[in-house]
Amino acid sequence: MIRIPGIKKGDWRAVTFCVFAAITFWFFNAMTINYSIDVAHPVVIHYDEDQYVPLEDLPTQIRFSTTASGWDIFTKTSFVNSTPIELELDDFKKRKYITAARLKTIVAKQMSGIQINEILDDTLYVNFDKIKSKKVKLRVDAKKLSLEEGYYLAGQILVEPSEIMVSGPVSLIKSVPDFVSVKIDSKNISGKFEEEVTLETSLDKRIRFDKNKVKVKLETYQLEKVEKELKISKLNFPKRRKIKLSEEYAVFVYYAKAIDLPLVELQKMEAQVDFFSMNEKDESIKITLKKVPELIQQYRFEPKTIKISYDR
Repeated sequence: MIRIPGIKKGDWRAVTFCVFAAITFWFFNAMTINYSIDVAHPVVIHYDEDQYVPLEDLPTQIRFSTTASGWDIFTKTSFVNSTPIELELDDFKKRKYITAARLKTIVAKQMSGIQINEILDDTLYVNFDKIKSKKVKLRVDAKKLSLEEGYYLAGQILVEPSEIMVSGPVSLIKSVPDFVSVKIDSKNISGKFEEEVTLETSLDKRIRFDKNKVKVKLETYQLEKVEKELKISKLNFPKRRKIKLSEEYAVFVYYAKAIDLPLVELQKMEAQVDFFSMNEKDESIKITLKKVPELIQQYRFEPKTIKISYDR
């Protein structure tokens, strides 16, 4: 404890009381004096959320200069009183802004008891749009499905519900397509598939769906697997220089429906490598099929690529 000469230990209570009384007297005296200060006070804009949507973040405060007693400033502004200044969307119906002169009248009315000298922000801007709804159809892009190797899609992909309502600002709803794709994240799908899927799109976040999840149903069947060894032919290779392939043959693995196999076998199949498609970093070329029979559902080569070497 700090000791002050001349003050006994028993006198500290009296000293403390005197200091407290002096501070209290100074505080209340200061609160009666008028001050001019700048204040940033919260503001809220009321609107019908079922009918309108803000296209930009709404203002959260209004800055103004005020003159009032210390007590009024302390109790009626954001120092203690967090009750926001309230604005109605009707105030912005004719224009998308309110001028400082108009704001001063509104603020003065709601902040009664203190003098509003001026609004420090020249204009308060908002940007609202009406909400519109639209019905769109849902579909799954079969080409983007990840099926187990050797399986094919049988029949249509069912989405329940097949249609949903989307809502959002009129200016954005116009750009929403009539079809919205449903993304299936599951990998290596086989047999029967039924799953609840969360709708995910690249649409603006202000576009809302009346349903966030839909059910997707589909069915796959297993294909017949066939392996054939094919000689690799060269395409677009330079004739003046002798180039060797690391492999002369490749295993062609393909899948087709059992009923289609006889017709597939009648087709001529030829493996080839195109010099123009060579990967110059490792001098490898992807093996391709010269012409893919329509009845083949899936196929691949083993190996997928071969390398080349030059005779010196």
